[in-house]
Amino acid sequence: MICKADLHIHSLDSVDSILSLEQIVREARAAGLNIIAVSDHNSYSGSEKLQALAPEGLLVVPSAEYATECGHILALFVPHQLEERYLVPIDDYHFQFREVVEGIHAAGGLAVVAHPFDKARYTLENHPALPHVDGVEAHNGHVGIRDGYDGANRLAARAAIGRGLFFTAGSDAHNPGEIGNAVLTLELDEFTLDGFRTALLRRRGSVWGRDASRAKLARAQLNKCLKRPWPKCLHKLPRRLAVYAASFGIDLLKALHIKPKNRGATLIEGGELTCP
Repeated sequence: MICKADLHIHSLDSVDSILSLEQIVREARAAGLNIIAVSDHNSYSGSEKLQALAPEGLLVVPSAEYATECGHILALFVPHQLEERYLVPIDDYHFQFREVVEGIHAAGGLAVVAHPFDKARYTLENHPALPHVDGVEAHNGHVGIRDGYDGANRLAARAAIGRGLFFTAGSDAHNPGEIGNAVLTLELDEFTLDGFRTALLRRRGSVWGRDASRAKLARAQLNKCLKRPWPKCLHKLPRRLAVYAASFGIDLLKALHIKPKNRGATLIEGGELTCP
């Protein structure tokens, strides 16, 4: 059976998404998908809810997306929140990479590095996550035009092939109209989670994808600000609005006299490249 999968979708349980579970199901079916994964930020709650809601013919892969100091990691086939003993917090959002990967493996899951080259801070040779994960997100619908760096998905595909890792594809959908922007096509012997896992590990499939618009990338950041408690994010709102307006060619930063934020990062520390 030939199946099409989008393995990186965010629901309302992610602070930067406005997609309800019902809308995710509708859009997945409209896009001709057979397999999807809701990968909310540091949470399995959306994935658990979707498994109970999904109609016949739509396979839901248990998943979550964990933020670590070495990038974002998709936890596939782990049908529950990682046990607390595996999650070592770095701050209020990030966890320690090694503990997250060990927790995924201990729970019988597969660890996939998501959008590994979305910023030009790592190369094929020095990405710290690649030696420890099982798979690579070879196409992410939200990275191709982010930060003016258009080689991210090509590098991710090369990383998967070069290291003999399985590959996935995900739209990274946060807004309506994005689901299905990245698709993994695989042949399954049986239409079950075990059958899909086996097909993934065979590493014989194809990936197709297109990039999200700049407006939708900016909209996800605006969603995050609008959904958080106002005292926490009020200071960020002008910048987020400005970025969203800029996607339509409107320079709000200049109009509001806001100085652009410097997003530079230190790549080298003590002679070795470290995770920012």
